[in-house]
Formats: sequence, C-alpha cells, structure tokens
Amino acid sequence: MTRVVTIEPVTRIEGHARIRIRLDESGAVDAARVEITSLRGFEQFVIGRPAEELPRIVSRICGVCPWMHHLAAARAVDGCFAVEPPPAGRLLRELCLVLAHIPDKLLHFFFLAAPDFVLGPDCDLRVRNVVGLARQEPELAAQVARLRRLGQDMLARLGGKAVHPVAAVVGGFARPLGRDERRQLQADAARLLDFALFALDFARERVLEQCAAADQPGQVTTGFLGTVDEHGNLRLASGRLR
Repeated sequence: MTRVVTIEPVTRIEGHARIRIRLDESGAVDAARVEITSLRGFEQFVIGRPAEELPRIVSRICGVCPWMHHLAAARAVDGCFAVEPPPAGRLLRELCLVLAHIPDKLLHFFFLAAPDFVLGPDCDLRVRNVVGLARQEPELAAQVARLRRLGQDMLARLGGKAVHPVAAVVGGFARPLGRDERRQLQADAARLLDFALFALDFARERVLEQCAAADQPGQVTTGFLGTVDEHGNLRLASGRLR
C-alpha cells in the first residue's frame, strides 16, 4: 500500500511551506513535492491602484527583504513615467539596497543555515536549530543579533523605516542624507565590514571544508538569474543578466 509522508511546517526558511513525500508499496520514494502554503495575492490587489503607490504596497510582500521589493517596484514605476532619478537619489537607493542585504544575509547564513555547519550533520535534529546554535556558540549568536539590529537601525536612519519602507518615490528618494548621518553610517559600516571579513573566514573553515570532506562541491546548478558587471562580478542594483 502506498503512503504519503507530510512534513509541515518546513523550518528555517523565509516563508511557509510543506513537503509531501509519496512512498510506493516497498517504502521507496515514488514522488516528492514542495508546496508553498502562503497566499500573498499582491498581483491582484494592486490592480487599479495608482502606479506611484506600488513601491509602498509591495514592501509588505516580505518582512525579511522588504527593501528589495520596494526598490524594484520604484525602478519599474520610474520606467512607466520615463523618469531617471538624479545621481544623489540613485546612490541613496543603491545604498539602501546594499544595506538591506546585510541583516538579510546575517539572518539566512548564521541563523537559518549555520546550525547544519556549526552543530554538524550528526547533531540531534531536535537540537540542530537556532536555539541549539545559541547554546553552543552564545557569543557568536549574540554578535550576529547585535549586528543585524545595527543593520536595521542604519536602514531606519537612512530611509525612515527599516521594515515596510516608503523612502523610494517616483524619480528619486524622499529623504536627503545629512553630513552627520553620513559620518555615523560610515562608522557603523566599518563595524559591519570587520564582521563580514570574519564571516568569510568562518565560511571557509566551517562550510567549505565540510563540503570538501563530504565530497560535495558546495555548488548547485540552477536556472536562477543575477545581475553582474562587465567583469562578471555581482552587482545588486544594475548590470547585465547572467
């Protein structure tokens, strides 16, 4: 007799999902599906709204990466109105985009992915989570939490709000950056840079070495697209698709 195994909820992801695994009569996996269980509906309820409201509305799509949706919509609406932000507005948008990646990546790498690498694949599954990570590496977990808060505070100072932003408007940016604010952001950015360099060494020691020991290359071939510069380096705000 066939059987269906359901794993719900799927943990350590930015969203809601379940996995259904169908087993054949011998108990072997016959099919498996990942099902996204949350309905957002933004494609429908923005219909008929003024275009200039979209950057504000779509920032509600995700509480982890609202700036990505906010700024992508702002660029799209710029195109609808055939306008280009002035240099200062473009740079402020790009600065917000770069800053938004910092708390996002800190959350993903250290709290969602790191339990597998820090605690190890042989760790009890009931312990292999962010709580278990905090118990084994309390100083690391506390530092990540502090710096993620710092990144959110920097976004709030720059754009008015860290979550559900409204600063990007048609043709530019709604808030100027004062000289004192810029100096404080530079000082805070230096702290984040120091930790980023630590994170690179951490990844080499804890992630890449484990992948090599398990005979896994640490790379997955996908159909994903990203924007890069003329040298093939990652560009967050512009570039050619690769």
